[in-house]
Amino acid sequence: MPLCFAPRDWQERFVRAYQTNLKKNFLLEACTSAGKTAGALHAFDSLKNVLDWRFLVVVVPAEHLMRQYAQDAFNLFGLNLSYSGTVRSIGRLPTPEELLQQDYHGLVVSYQWLTSSSNASLLFNDLSRTVSGKVFLILDEVHHASSDLAFGQACETAFPDRIISHRLMTSGTPFRSDNKRILGNWLTYRPVEENAYQCIPDFQYRLADALSDEIIPPFSFVTMEGEFAYRRGRAVYNGRTFTNATNEQQLKDALNTAIDVEGGWVKEAIEWAHTRMQRDRAKGLPECATYVRVPTILAARQMKERIRRLTNEDALVVVSRDDEPGSISNFQFGRDSSEQIEQFAAETGYSARSWIIGVGMLGEGVSIRRLKYRIHATNIRAILSFMQDLGRLLRCFPENNPEPVETLSSIFNRNKERFPKWAKRHDPDGWAWQRNDMKKGRCWLFVPINETN
Repeated sequence: MPLCFAPRDWQERFVRAYQTNLKKNFLLEACTSAGKTAGALHAFDSLKNVLDWRFLVVVVPAEHLMRQYAQDAFNLFGLNLSYSGTVRSIGRLPTPEELLQQDYHGLVVSYQWLTSSSNASLLFNDLSRTVSGKVFLILDEVHHASSDLAFGQACETAFPDRIISHRLMTSGTPFRSDNKRILGNWLTYRPVEENAYQCIPDFQYRLADALSDEIIPPFSFVTMEGEFAYRRGRAVYNGRTFTNATNEQQLKDALNTAIDVEGGWVKEAIEWAHTRMQRDRAKGLPECATYVRVPTILAARQMKERIRRLTNEDALVVVSRDDEPGSISNFQFGRDSSEQIEQFAAETGYSARSWIIGVGMLGEGVSIRRLKYRIHATNIRAILSFMQDLGRLLRCFPENNPEPVETLSSIFNRNKERFPKWAKRHDPDGWAWQRNDMKKGRCWLFVPINETN
């Protein structure tokens, strides 16, 4: 084991559990920032010689994560992974035989690459020729891959049982907003109610564990109370609050009112974050930044302008794409968002920009350690999306004495008894219902709008 890698306690426990329960298919559930990448690579590195794994294949959920995963593998374990995808000079992916001859241990590809052209079939053919039965497969953030959709089908084509020795699948959120099964032939599901199933991990390390171990910073969800008026059709509703809405339509109307960029809630939200960042600068943390999530490019442009008017500061706008082929929400906007995010993350001192606006969520694996606040100015309510957004803040900053991080949102509900199914499935630790006293009002952590979320 390289001297630069010192496994965390949970990573050691995971590898021991993996070694004693060496299944063909193993699901690791570990929260954002816990160290899933290092944990998965630790499992491979500790057993590759014992089990004669000759080749490692890693599949990640975004193109920009290919290089990041390969760099982590090399820096932590001295593993050399190819991450270039299709090489232009030869018009294809290098074969395992070619890579092994060049002292590579394997390769990293993306789910998107697998679904392009006939890449999945070609990779299957390459693996079957030289390393069949000797391949260790890591499917990173496997909840992206449903057997009913392109990502999952490509995985099943490229990595059948006779090619793969063992599959290690990782996820911080092993469920899908569309309720489709994640690679149902490889993962274990149990029925929880009629026509509803829950994915069962083989090893779990949750937010509560990471918080207790001080791997992630303390975090809280805050809200701003107050009455408002909203319009639907010709009707105007006055004196409403987010917590007295009695049905789904009223909740939708309330939320759409809150996220109106020119409305009062957004103004208060911007000022809330700006005041906190000014306080942080005064105590010697000038790089602290705020992430604002909005639903559309138009809303992003309007939010950028409103932030400028209220704070006299410029905001970076980045657009994330829904990467599943055939999605109607694919955006193409400006230069590569990963390059913009990397530049933003690297900024230091008082010249560092304080605001980043995301159309769609900032991609999984994105690490901007200096993010300390988040404004949920979108009508997205799915718990999967919300928890992945939260993950963008769960990096310890400063590293030796991390500051608490906060999310401001209008999506709260106080009646725990209304959501027994949701709580059992998504919040067994009870974190969603814990109170948090803030100056702007007393609130609960994020909970669902309705029982189906």
